[in-house]
Amino acid sequence: CFGAYSFRRDRLIEAAKAVGIKYSVKSVLNRPYHLVDGGCLLLSRFPIVAHDVKVFDVAGLASDGVAAKGVLVARIEYRPGAFLDVVTTHLQATYANYMVAECLQVRLSQLREVVEFTRKQWADHDGARNWPVVVAGDFNCNARRAYNDSSSSDEYNLVTSVLRVLGNPRDLVFEFSGFHPPTYSDTYDEAGLLPKEQVLTAPEDCEVLQTRQRLDFVFWFDPEVPGPAGVFQPKYARVNEFEVDRRVDVGAPVTHLSDHFGIECGFVF
Repeated sequence: CFGAYSFRRDRLIEAAKAVGIKYSVKSVLNRPYHLVDGGCLLLSRFPIVAHDVKVFDVAGLASDGVAAKGVLVARIEYRPGAFLDVVTTHLQATYANYMVAECLQVRLSQLREVVEFTRKQWADHDGARNWPVVVAGDFNCNARRAYNDSSSSDEYNLVTSVLRVLGNPRDLVFEFSGFHPPTYSDTYDEAGLLPKEQVLTAPEDCEVLQTRQRLDFVFWFDPEVPGPAGVFQPKYARVNEFEVDRRVDVGAPVTHLSDHFGIECGFVF
C-alpha cells in the first residue's frame, strides 16, 4: 500500500479508524534518495505502545531502487501487560531472468536486516523473550518449486534458515494447509494457463512458467518462555483472494483488490 502520489493509504487508515482500528504505523518516504515509500502499513485495534521503522541499508535493484523498502515493527498491548511484536516488510523483487542471482542476494541481505532490526527491539529486555512475534509481508521469494509443484523451493529453505535466528519460524499458511498455495499470478487451472487476475499483475508474470507463485508469508514465533497473560496461539491461516464483488462495485476496473492475494489469520488469546 504505497503512500506516495496517492491518497489511498490515507483513506484506508481513516476507514480503519471509523471501525475502531485506530492505531497505525506506516513506511516512511525517504526523499531525496527514493521517489516512493516501501509500501508497508500496520493497523491495530489494540494500542501500539512502541514502534520503529527502518529503510534498508542494502539498495534495491532495478525499479526497487526508487522505493524506500524496509521494515516496520510495532509492539501491541493486546491485554494489560501482555504484548505481541508484529513485523512487516517488503523485500527486493526479481525483475528479469538475467538478474535472478543478484536479486536473490539483495533479498537475503534485506531479510538479514529484518532479523537484526527485530532483535534490536528486544535489546532492553532481560532474560528470555516472553511474548510472541509475527513476521509478515511480501518477501518476493517464491516458496513453490514451480507453477505445478507446491513443494518448498530452495530459496524458501534459505529464508527459513535466516529467520531461525529469531526462533522457530512457523509458516502459518503452510502449517494449516500442508502446502504452498499461490498468492501471486494464480490461475484457474493447475496447468497455469488461465490467470485469475490480469489487470494489476505484470503481463510477463501471466506466462505459464511464471504463474502460481507464493510470495507472501506470515511467520509465527512462539515465546521463548511463557508470558504473563497465558497462551496466545494461531487458530487458522488461509489465503484470501480479495475478489471485487461486481454486484456491489458495478463497473469496477479491477477483479481483485491487489495483484497479490492476502493472508488471513485468526488467533486465540
